[in-house]
Amino acid sequence: LEEPESLQWFFGREERLIRDRRDLQQRLSNWTEEVCYPQAPLLKNELINWDHPSASANTGRKRLLAAMLNAADQDGLGIEKTPAEKSLYLSLFKASGLHRQVEDRWGFYPPAAAVLCRIGPVWRAITQMLGGSGERQVELSEIYERLRHPPYGVKLGVLPVLMTAYLLAHRREVALYQE
Repeated sequence: LEEPESLQWFFGREERLIRDRRDLQQRLSNWTEEVCYPQAPLLKNELINWDHPSASANTGRKRLLAAMLNAADQDGLGIEKTPAEKSLYLSLFKASGLHRQVEDRWGFYPPAAAVLCRIGPVWRAITQMLGGSGERQVELSEIYERLRHPPYGVKLGVLPVLMTAYLLAHRREVALYQE
């Protein structure tokens, strides 16, 4: 693999020309996204898009979750300056439109039809698992497990934030219980 350009590469039954190692890495990344995780959300944030985020990312995530619960009615969740949680807010909620103003009221809402971050498939999967009329209880771990695997591939670092946004957007229809 030190010189991938010297080898023959096939995708399916079609031969592909590989120029160098970087080209190979890019093609493998694209292949993984297109074939394995075609419904993965496109979240452009290296802080949280991991199964095990760093300590600073975890701190930012905790602060973001607190702002979600305490300041959902404020533009930008009331986050000042540019700490890690502001970066997370911008890439997860501002870019996706999950936190937006509707009829002069800020809050969490289901994704719009044409969202660039491709949150819709994950959102629909959660709704499907919970059922339309609340006919069954679903453990959070079951939702996490489904969303971590193909076709979604959501990382563990992101899941608590997405689930909290979902629960806030559906706070009149969904209840959370602890046993």
